[in-house]
Amino acid sequence: MFTRRPFGPRGRGFGPRPHPMLARANELMAIEDFPGAARAFEELAQAAKGRNGPATPFLYMQAGRARILAGQPAVGVVDVRQALDLFAGRKEWIRFQRNQERAVNLLNRFGFNQAAIDLSGYLADQIPADQQIGTQPAIPFRKGKGQLPVRCSGCGAPLRSDEVDWVDDCSAECQYCGTIARAD
Repeated sequence: MFTRRPFGPRGRGFGPRPHPMLARANELMAIEDFPGAARAFEELAQAAKGRNGPATPFLYMQAGRARILAGQPAVGVVDVRQALDLFAGRKEWIRFQRNQERAVNLLNRFGFNQAAIDLSGYLADQIPADQQIGTQPAIPFRKGKGQLPVRCSGCGAPLRSDEVDWVDDCSAECQYCGTIARAD
């Protein structure tokens, strides 16, 4: 008898299947197990770096953020620097600057002021003068219409409208797993 195969490739449904460790790392962040999340993000980032994956700098940023939240600013800054160096190598200056500002603000918010100063000083010379956000002719990130979900349905990563790649006015792609999220 003929049976229908479930919709989608091999029954998986829509979009790529996120790596289980990525989903776990995001779960650990959500339950505030920051050391465990940092280890998971670092492992994912190292594996992605080995194959030059597009999510590599985002994974290093999340690892750095987790280390800072765990009270380990020195290790966190190392991860953040790796992420920002990858953004600089790809000439993604807007993402470089936005992520640098987030990291410095996070360090300052938790009282790691010297680490924030050191990170700012290291990074100040990395961006060419003509690539400063204030001198950009237009913001390259397209703003979608409506509100994105707070978390990706595929891997649980946070979705920020200024970090995702917008597919159209109502849909954005998760930078970690590629799942398409629809704005309300």
